[in-house]
Amino acid sequence: MRPLPAAFACTLLALSLSAPAGPIIETRLPPQQGAAGAQDPFEPAQPEARKQWQAGRVALGQGDLKAAEAAFKQATQLDPKSGAPWVGLGDVALRRGDLKAAQAAVLEGLKRDPKHLPARLGVARLALMAGDTAKAEPLLKALVQEEPRFLPAQVDLGELYLNTNKPALAEPVFKQALTVPGAGWTVWQGLARAQARQNRGPEALKTLEKAAAELPGNAQPWIGAAELAQSLGDRAAALRHAQQAVKTDGKSVPAQMALADALVANDQTAKAVEGLQSLLSVADVPAALVHTKIAMIKAARKDLDGAQAAYRLALRADPKYHPALNNLAWMNAERKVDLDEALRSARRAIELQPNQLSYVDTLAFVHLARKEPKLALELLGKTLKAQPNQPLLLLRVAQAHQAMDDLAKAREAVDQALKLAPQFKEAQELKQKLGGAR
Repeated sequence: MRPLPAAFACTLLALSLSAPAGPIIETRLPPQQGAAGAQDPFEPAQPEARKQWQAGRVALGQGDLKAAEAAFKQATQLDPKSGAPWVGLGDVALRRGDLKAAQAAVLEGLKRDPKHLPARLGVARLALMAGDTAKAEPLLKALVQEEPRFLPAQVDLGELYLNTNKPALAEPVFKQALTVPGAGWTVWQGLARAQARQNRGPEALKTLEKAAAELPGNAQPWIGAAELAQSLGDRAAALRHAQQAVKTDGKSVPAQMALADALVANDQTAKAVEGLQSLLSVADVPAALVHTKIAMIKAARKDLDGAQAAYRLALRADPKYHPALNNLAWMNAERKVDLDEALRSARRAIELQPNQLSYVDTLAFVHLARKEPKLALELLGKTLKAQPNQPLLLLRVAQAHQAMDDLAKAREAVDQALKLAPQFKEAQELKQKLGGAR
């Protein structure tokens, strides 16, 4: 799998008309409801439990999982009937990469309070993480029907339909969500994606323009319009919209990134890189992200040495910037160079983001490049045991078996991948190769 630009560049709107279907990989549990400073309708009712729960949320936001876990556990004891602290414990487990523990915690929260909406939504999201869209869909539909003003459920149901290649079902969900007070950019984005995926690009552009009018001062609709125009092949329009995004919010790094993409598409690569490099002199700009974007541009232009150097600069700016770690590892493995660095980088990316399946794929790819198929299989086996319906990882299993000359198991794995994703081109190509191998 190629590195995913959306993970770090600034791609806020995946509007490609040929975007692949697949499960939503959501690495968080539902946000709690209520404005900052107001009482959350789903928080513990017992005052001391509520204090502990709030302390857990603060600790979670600061990345202190140990403190968050202790606070949430205390809240469960102080208010045994509340589902909120159990959702918090599920979030802690998820951030540690323990999907089963997260599922158990959220289910316990639902047991304590069957009407707790974040717990119900959490069950659906965890099902999606496990690749079980068949389980998640009815859960989300029930939430939307029973609580039509619960926006997170509306958005997740629409995203499920988009990611399972059912944009016609997603469109009315997002339209309904727009009628709910508080609906923002995420809903407009979903509606535009649904329209674009039905080959209605011009209508999707109008939706984004309307979103820009409804959300003044927000550059994201213009960024989305630039990306959509580019996917439709209208490079001039992409540049105009990206420039409008920068005009709307000149301090927006995503807008600057979108402008860089549009400039590259219009054969102005040097100007794009120059603009990105100028960002590095601006205070508080995430240098690691900017260097990573420069690396992506150079890689796309086949300047692989320049891309490698830019990724290393990104990691010098922020050694924990996992997208750069992942992409550097992938690129080195693809080039068969600096494979020790690739291994260190891939492992570190997974340590930082244990739930990111694309990072697991990268580490498996690195093992294959290092001619370590057994290590690749060990890694993939652990992940697939928890999340079996992952065609990309099954492809890597097939490649590992192929490297070990076990062609029967390779065919079995690639067949499983294609059963889950019949249009998976890389799997189709491997199946064709294996078909003639003996």
